[in-house]
Amino acid sequence: MSENFPTTVILSPVFNDWKAYFLLLGKLDTVLQEKHLTVTVLAINDGSPLSPEDCVESWGSYSAIQRVEILHLRQNVGHQRAISLGLSWLAAQRPEVQEVVIMDADGEDAPEDVPLLLQRCREEKHRKIVMAIRSKRSETFLFRLCYLIFRFLFHFLTGKRYQMGNFSVIPRCAMETLVGNSGLWCHYAATVFRSRCPYVGVETYRAKRLDGKSQMNFVGLVMHGLSAVSVYLDVASVRMMLLCVWVTLFLGLGTLGILGVHLFIPLPVPGWIWGLLGWTLVLIVQFFTIATILTFITLGNRQSKTFLPIREYPFYIARLQSIVPGQANEKILDEKQG
Repeated sequence: MSENFPTTVILSPVFNDWKAYFLLLGKLDTVLQEKHLTVTVLAINDGSPLSPEDCVESWGSYSAIQRVEILHLRQNVGHQRAISLGLSWLAAQRPEVQEVVIMDADGEDAPEDVPLLLQRCREEKHRKIVMAIRSKRSETFLFRLCYLIFRFLFHFLTGKRYQMGNFSVIPRCAMETLVGNSGLWCHYAATVFRSRCPYVGVETYRAKRLDGKSQMNFVGLVMHGLSAVSVYLDVASVRMMLLCVWVTLFLGLGTLGILGVHLFIPLPVPGWIWGLLGWTLVLIVQFFTIATILTFITLGNRQSKTFLPIREYPFYIARLQSIVPGQANEKILDEKQG
């Protein structure tokens, strides 16, 4: 078996979407072949109850895709953490890899955009992460509305604008930086912003799933948004504390104004105003106290040992399954510990 791996790897977390992933590989191979590109594809099996063999009888024969590899995790860790483990494994085990494409396994990240992102990364001389910006989305109106609300809240809590997802190309130098960042365990895109790695956006469109239905529900979307904010937990805590200070000052001035009116101007003041101000002040004090405590806890955690993906990833890797498409009837050539 040849150990000459392509320097470009396409990484995709997979949870039971093996049929869609198989269809994606076919489309991806056609697109890459037209651009005379060769790649290795790495699927991160995120603890799928269904094995690839249950869904895919044959991996087919590809030209541009020279190797299909499946990194099996010991348990389901979620989409973002699967990306974290895949990048850490590549950084540690594949020194020849110079660029990594992160894309969904269900086909919603269009294969036609992969050569475009790779070309831009090479134009930037592998100094910047190239991230896809969705110029056109295919989701429902409710999803787009929730996404707009999330973007507003993310900007409000962190001061950063969120308009990019996982679909991106990471050069080797940026990958080495990201895998040493504890935030990568929570959210990939937010960690890119927080790490201050240089990045550039390229407009793409959101395609439709190739097979099956999305397994993401409303609770999952909320968790995904909270994971992005958690990367900026210290910043969000301080901003919330400052907001509480300003609101407290505003209410204090309002209270003094009402007292001034009551003392110097003979006008009746409704009794419900005093009750409303009292309850508001109580809530603000509680909110301010919680934000302050959270800020000190977050800042204190900087002194403790944090989770580093590049250090912890071996505990989550069960085995590596390597396949050379089109050879020996797609026989599994080797299985070894990750």
